[in-house]
Amino acid sequence: MAIGANPDPATVAQITAQATTAAAKIMAQAQAGNASIAAAAAVVAALVTCAAAIYGARKNARTSLRIFAGEQRALGEALIDPANASTCIGYGAFLVAFPPRTNALVDALRKDLEALARDATPARQRLGELQHALIDLLNLLDPDSLRFPTHSRSRV
Repeated sequence: MAIGANPDPATVAQITAQATTAAAKIMAQAQAGNASIAAAAAVVAALVTCAAAIYGARKNARTSLRIFAGEQRALGEALIDPANASTCIGYGAFLVAFPPRTNALVDALRKDLEALARDATPARQRLGELQHALIDLLNLLDPDSLRFPTHSRSRV
């Protein structure tokens, strides 16, 4: 089963569950010396794909706080300090550089934040699903909680 461009939540949940189950089996086999690193990497890739699908899933063209890669790059470039290209401008300089109606991307973010301030319900499910998928990935990559403590892995 593959994840398409606009997966439904049931498909993503099913694939995530299958990948998580497969990951546990492959990791156990790898620890016993019966599975290859490539097989474990393939399962990790499947979990990453699930997380990406959850993050990218949408019901309409503009989902709150969804910023495409090109938009992220454009915003990042706009935040580079012209006086020192190795640093970013601060919040005060940002407010001066981007007053309302001067940058369409910043205006879209403002609109999203204002809408979420009124009602965060539209973003909660997607962000919760993404957080769960990332915890699954953490559990796979760091099963002994050496780098990321177990108490910090609670699901929302």
